[in-house]
Amino acid sequence: MPTIKVTEKAVEKLRAPDPSGKQILYWDADLRGFGVLCSGVSNKKTYVVQAAVKGVTRRVTIGRCDLISCEKAREKAKPELA
Repeated sequence: MPTIKVTEKAVEKLRAPDPSGKQILYWDADLRGFGVLCSGVSNKKTYVVQAAVKGVTRRVTIGRCDLISCEKAREKAKPELA
Protein backbone atom coordinates (compact mmCIF):
# COMPACT_ATOMS: atom_id res chain seq x y z
CA MET A 1 0.00 0.00 0.00
CA PRO A 2 1.33 3.44 -0.88
CA THR A 3 2.47 5.87 1.80
CA ILE A 4 1.85 9.62 1.49
CA LYS A 5 1.77 12.63 3.77
CA VAL A 6 -2.00 12.93 4.27
CA THR A 7 -2.97 16.59 3.85
CA GLU A 8 -6.03 18.32 2.42
CA LYS A 9 -4.23 18.95 -0.89
CA ALA A 10 -2.90 15.41 -1.11
CA VAL A 11 -6.37 13.93 -0.51
CA GLU A 12 -7.89 16.15 -3.21
CA LYS A 13 -5.34 14.83 -5.73
CA LEU A 14 -6.11 11.15 -5.02
CA ARG A 15 -8.20 9.46 -7.72
CA ALA A 16 -11.57 7.97 -6.90
CA PRO A 17 -12.88 5.82 -8.43
CA ASP A 18 -9.62 4.05 -9.14
CA PRO A 19 -9.28 2.89 -12.77
CA SER A 20 -8.52 -0.66 -11.60
CA GLY A 21 -11.96 -0.90 -9.96
CA LYS A 22 -10.37 -1.88 -6.62
CA GLN A 23 -10.13 0.04 -3.38
CA ILE A 24 -6.78 1.72 -2.76
CA LEU A 25 -5.59 2.51 0.76
CA TYR A 26 -3.03 5.29 1.18
CA TRP A 27 -1.26 5.27 4.56
CA ASP A 28 -0.09 8.42 6.30
CA ALA A 29 3.67 8.88 6.57
CA ASP A 30 3.40 10.62 9.97
CA LEU A 31 0.70 8.76 11.95
CA ARG A 32 1.03 4.99 11.74
CA GLY A 33 -2.33 3.28 11.22
CA PHE A 34 -4.07 6.36 9.77
CA GLY A 35 -4.94 6.55 6.08
CA VAL A 36 -7.31 7.38 3.26
CA LEU A 37 -9.38 4.71 1.54
CA CYS A 38 -10.32 5.51 -2.08
CA SER A 39 -13.25 3.60 -3.51
CA GLY A 40 -12.83 1.59 -6.66
CA VAL A 41 -16.37 2.10 -7.97
CA SER A 42 -17.58 5.47 -6.61
CA ASN A 43 -15.99 8.87 -6.05
CA LYS A 44 -15.91 8.50 -2.25
CA LYS A 45 -12.78 8.83 -0.13
CA THR A 46 -12.80 8.09 3.60
CA TYR A 47 -10.38 8.50 6.47
CA VAL A 48 -9.68 5.22 8.25
CA VAL A 49 -7.62 3.96 11.14
CA GLN A 50 -6.33 0.41 11.40
CA ALA A 51 -4.62 -1.41 14.27
CA ALA A 52 -4.11 -4.89 15.64
CA VAL A 53 -6.26 -5.66 18.68
CA LYS A 54 -5.42 -8.94 20.44
CA GLY A 55 -3.77 -10.22 17.28
CA VAL A 56 -6.71 -9.36 15.00
CA THR A 57 -6.50 -6.42 12.58
CA ARG A 58 -9.39 -3.98 12.96
CA ARG A 59 -10.22 -1.07 10.66
CA VAL A 60 -12.48 1.80 11.77
CA THR A 61 -13.90 4.49 9.49
CA ILE A 62 -13.34 8.00 10.83
CA GLY A 63 -15.40 9.87 8.24
CA ARG A 64 -15.77 10.87 4.60
CA CYS A 65 -13.11 13.22 3.25
CA ASP A 66 -15.70 15.67 1.91
CA LEU A 67 -17.42 15.97 5.31
CA ILE A 68 -14.50 16.12 7.76
CA SER A 69 -11.18 17.95 7.57
CA CYS A 70 -7.88 16.13 7.52
CA GLU A 71 -6.75 17.58 10.86
CA LYS A 72 -10.04 16.71 12.58
CA ALA A 73 -9.81 13.15 11.26
CA ARG A 74 -6.22 12.87 12.51
CA GLU A 75 -7.30 14.04 15.99
CA LYS A 76 -10.14 11.47 16.02
CA ALA A 77 -7.71 8.74 14.91
CA LYS A 78 -5.21 9.24 17.75
CA PRO A 79 -7.46 7.88 20.56
CA GLU A 80 -8.42 4.91 18.36
CA LEU A 81 -4.75 4.01 17.98
CA ALA A 82 -3.94 4.37 21.68
